[in-house]
Amino acid sequence: MQANTTQPAPEKETRYKGVRLRQWGKWVAEIRLPNSRKRIWLGSYYTPEKAARAFDAAFICLRGGEAIAGLNFTESPPAVVARTTDPREVLAFATSHANLLSLLDAAIAQEEEAHSFKKEEEAQVEEKTAEESSDVVRANAAPPPPVQVAGGSFDWSQLPLYSPTTTPAAEHWEEDNVEGTTSDNLWSFDF
Repeated sequence: MQANTTQPAPEKETRYKGVRLRQWGKWVAEIRLPNSRKRIWLGSYYTPEKAARAFDAAFICLRGGEAIAGLNFTESPPAVVARTTDPREVLAFATSHANLLSLLDAAIAQEEEAHSFKKEEEAQVEEKTAEESSDVVRANAAPPPPVQVAGGSFDWSQLPLYSPTTTPAAEHWEEDNVEGTTSDNLWSFDF
């Protein structure tokens, strides 16, 4: 009898229109011009979502705002100013849309990370405050005696204050380099 060794099928990667994976791991996007065999290269991207957003922008740019049904991301269609079939304009719009949304996604992720970091930091501050308050209670009970130095020359109970060291102003090398005192003999090959 054969044992039932069915393994769960690996999760299938989402496929986007106008996007394919190159051998070396980059995702590329391209789109065909309407009623033509010509294609517009939309660039290569590190993620399939970014390439799909570039395709969506080019799709709307070529076919108009009413063609939302053919998009990869129908919930967030790009706002196109005008329809065009000029490949340079389509490429520029597609690239800017893909990069803009990735920047927005990165900013949102960074904001969420900062928010969670802030909550974590607040929890640590509360924890530290609780620890310090217990230390303060102990410290108020008996203050430490000041340290005595032989001869009483310096009060070590207070930290000494140091003024910042000043750096001399850098003078121009021309002022230091008086004519005739240069080391011309270093570069002289006359013996």
